[in-house]
Amino acid sequence: EYMGTALLMALTVSPSAPLAEVLIESDVFFVLVAHALTTEREEIMGLLLGDVLHLPGNLVRSHVWGLSVLKRTDKRRDRVEISPDILSKSQEDAEAMSAETGRPTRVIGWYHSHPHITVYPSHVDVGTQGSYQLLDPHFIGLICSVFNNDPVRQRGSVKLIGFQSVQAAGSWRHVIVPSRISPSASLARLTVAKLLRLQLSLLLEEREAYSAATAATSETNALAQIHAGSVYQRSLSRLLDKVVLPTLVCLHDRVDAQKRRIELL
Repeated sequence: EYMGTALLMALTVSPSAPLAEVLIESDVFFVLVAHALTTEREEIMGLLLGDVLHLPGNLVRSHVWGLSVLKRTDKRRDRVEISPDILSKSQEDAEAMSAETGRPTRVIGWYHSHPHITVYPSHVDVGTQGSYQLLDPHFIGLICSVFNNDPVRQRGSVKLIGFQSVQAAGSWRHVIVPSRISPSASLARLTVAKLLRLQLSLLLEEREAYSAATAATSETNALAQIHAGSVYQRSLSRLLDKVVLPTLVCLHDRVDAQKRRIELL
């Protein structure tokens, strides 16, 4: 799970101050989980936007108030490779959020999913995280484990952890960073835009896969062309059923909740 060279802004806090916790705003958590649930066959990935803040006692908090949804360039089950040009788009997202919110925003971490497996980082995750901390000691990693059944409650569960890497005996090992979700009453405009971009990104992935499949087959090979079209139609149907419609239902529920709050005022 290799992410490439990160585009990081200059540190705003002392690199010696340890990272005590990561605070994630609830609307960001909502989009992150929605992204993780888009596929149970491959891992997904994105970058975390926010800033690193001082706490009493020379401690530091990583505050996440935005994210950048990235398009997958490798659909193998255990790969989340991201090209440098896509990473540069994340820095543009951070600059746009800075202008929108009026608070300095930069890339402060990364997240990825673990479908059908434990939430804890693999040795590759730990090594990747360590390489990023060489550039930014406070860089945080989040892992969202999805599509796992809870044997006690007999239903699916979603688990999220924050972690960093430390050097021990010449190799990297992970340490868990406590994480908290900060409640928010409504979805920010930029967060809704991220949800829409997520749908578009997934559509473009399927469209590019279809174009590559048809380009690789001869126009005279009707059976191969029909097969590629059938796979594309199936992928679009799954996208509608598993991603777009559940997102719309969830957003409608949020709108209804907001109307009820307004009525109580």
